[in-house]
Amino acid sequence: MSTKDKDAPDTVPTDDPTLWMNTRLDNVFAHNVKVQLTWPDIEAAVERGAILPNEAHALWAEWADPGSPRRVMAKSTGADVSANAAPAGFRRPSGAMALVPYLVGAAVGLVAAYAFMVAR
Repeated sequence: MSTKDKDAPDTVPTDDPTLWMNTRLDNVFAHNVKVQLTWPDIEAAVERGAILPNEAHALWAEWADPGSPRRVMAKSTGADVSANAAPAGFRRPSGAMALVPYLVGAAVGLVAAYAFMVAR
C-alpha cells in the first residue's frame, strides 16, 4: 500500500453527515414526487437556515395565491383555506391585461416625479 492510498487525518470528515449527504437522489428528486407544505413547514425551513426569509415569502406568495395551480383545498371541509379566496369561476388576468395595473402605477409615479421636479 502506497502513501497515496492513505488519508491524512485532516482529509477525513470529522462532522456527522448532513441531511443532504444522506439524501437518496433516486427517490427524492424524481419528477413524479409531490409534497404538501404548510406555512409552518416553510417557517421551520427558515429557522434551520435552509431558505432565506425573503425567499420563503416570495415562494409562499406564489404558491398560495388563489389562482395558483399549486394551491390545494383543505381536506377536512373541502373549502378553500384562505379567508380571501377568489370567487368561483375567477380567472387571473393574463397577457396585456395582467400588466395594466403595473403600467397605470408606473404612469402615476412618473407624473408625480415630473410634478415634483417642475415644482422645484
